[in-house]
Amino acid sequence: MIFKYTFVNDKAKNLQKLISHIVIDVWCNAREKTFSLNKISNKNGYRKKVKDTPKNLHEPIEKIFNMCSTLSQSQIDYIKDAFIKNNQIEELCNNTVVPVFYDSLTSTIGADFSKEVKSFFKNLYEQVFKQSDFHLNSHYDKFFTSNDKLCPFCGLNPLEKDSSNHRDDYDHYLPKEKYPFNAINLKNLYPMCGDCNKKWKKINNPIHDGSSQKQAFFYYNNSIDPSVAISVNLINTDIQNLDLNITFSSATQQNEVDSWDRVFSTSRRYKDILLHKNFGKSWLRQEQAYYSRAIQQGGSYSVQNTIYYAKSDRLGDKNFIKAPFLEACQSAGIIS
Repeated sequence: MIFKYTFVNDKAKNLQKLISHIVIDVWCNAREKTFSLNKISNKNGYRKKVKDTPKNLHEPIEKIFNMCSTLSQSQIDYIKDAFIKNNQIEELCNNTVVPVFYDSLTSTIGADFSKEVKSFFKNLYEQVFKQSDFHLNSHYDKFFTSNDKLCPFCGLNPLEKDSSNHRDDYDHYLPKEKYPFNAINLKNLYPMCGDCNKKWKKINNPIHDGSSQKQAFFYYNNSIDPSVAISVNLINTDIQNLDLNITFSSATQQNEVDSWDRVFSTSRRYKDILLHKNFGKSWLRQEQAYYSRAIQQGGSYSVQNTIYYAKSDRLGDKNFIKAPFLEACQSAGIIS
């Protein structure tokens, strides 16, 4: 995590409010009852919105209601508990709440129910979010009036700022394929660069490594700044055959740092940049050229100047990895 996002409220959040009403107040009160639109509140136009959206709201809501009407009270309580837990995104990232997986929903409620819920939430994200009442593009445009137009997951790539022509995708930070009920929660949706989203994270799970629950950065945390120290350790100091390792450390958030590196392969990606002829090796050639020119002109030069400016503009020009790289090269005597 290179920096955190500022959470932005927008009308898109109203879809989550509507669905919270449907799950908690409608489905979880469906036992031994018959569905009617009157069971949906008129507040905020919920009933009309459901009625006017038959394919993606009315029909699946009624279908899942009818499934819930045949369940036991303990199963209904399980659904309510799963919905509440899986929408506590910050607590899930902090590992203070245990999430519910689709596999657990299937084994407790049934395969048909789990399938319908997954389909319903998939369509909410892909179709209903396009409606003017909830349009996610308006959230995207508003988002970048308060946030840097740079991917905080890698710090390497800019983000498209205007949805009118093209925008970067939102990533479901906690994968919607694994966790029911949180596919439209804005606190689980992050604009993310294409490299991070499609090449590296994919459906990797920040809060579970396949064997146990893990802590992960919550990128809308307004009270804690990310504390990540990047260290570059040179293995081979010959510029033509340069080799190195990158390590991340944090006095307060090491578990989160480890999850970040596991999910986004950041240490590997940063290493590739530092060994690239047009990035890390180019930076070394520049420093050698600056030094040679200064000596020829009877002056002096120190790479500390470049390191100072890199640290003062940490997010510019990959400076957050440039500075520790140049420091390591200076310590090894490659540059002065």
